[in-house]
Amino acid sequence: MNIAILPDSPATAPQMIDPLDHLADKLFHRMGADGVYARTALYEGVVEKLAALITSHRESGTEVMRFPPVMSRAQLEKSGYLKSFPNLLGCVCGLHGTEREINAAVSRFDAGGDWTTSLSPADLVLSPAACYPVYPIAASRGQLPKGGLRFDVAADCFRREPSKHLDRLQSFRMREYVCIGSPEDVADFRERWMVRAQAIARDLGLTFRVDYASDPFFGRVGQMKAVSQKQQQLKFELLIPLRSEE
Repeated sequence: MNIAILPDSPATAPQMIDPLDHLADKLFHRMGADGVYARTALYEGVVEKLAALITSHRESGTEVMRFPPVMSRAQLEKSGYLKSFPNLLGCVCGLHGTEREINAAVSRFDAGGDWTTSLSPADLVLSPAACYPVYPIAASRGQLPKGGLRFDVAADCFRREPSKHLDRLQSFRMREYVCIGSPEDVADFRERWMVRAQAIARDLGLTFRVDYASDPFFGRVGQMKAVSQKQQQLKFELLIPLRSEE
């Protein structure tokens, strides 16, 4: 059994050192917020090579789409995201209203007040995953062809979960291969990529294991959803350790 003992003063608390911290200055420039960084040439070079490797495994007949970092708020609401991950969502807000109302907010800031009280939501949200915008596009095309549809999608995404760990970002780039089709089409696609992902990891010389996974659903009901997701074996992860597990 592990027992945690809290020190009397925060000043005497031991500082936890992440084994990845020594890479911080080589990969990123800090921008004043945890998990939001400017990326160095070294980081971008690695990402470009990984992107080329991922592209080399693209299946024939896969449609390529690249999305901006924002998407329609109405489309995300329709997807049910708010019921599962409301704590992670970032909404775009702006100063709306007449010129007089907007100038009043600016004047309040000049006087040392809080201008953000005048903000109101726009019709956009920050994309939480690269795949969300592709579903309404596919739906607008009508009946699915035989064999379904496959997409190669990417976007800069955002999830409101600040962290000091370099491998847990608020603003991050996501690349996905998406299959939309019958249950059989999707199951076949998943099985192919479970094998292919492991082969890619081996080619890169990475240590990994495959395990059942769950999404970070919100709240107590979300915890039950996560358990059910694992029990039904709906999601798998290829886990690559970046730090030693204690």
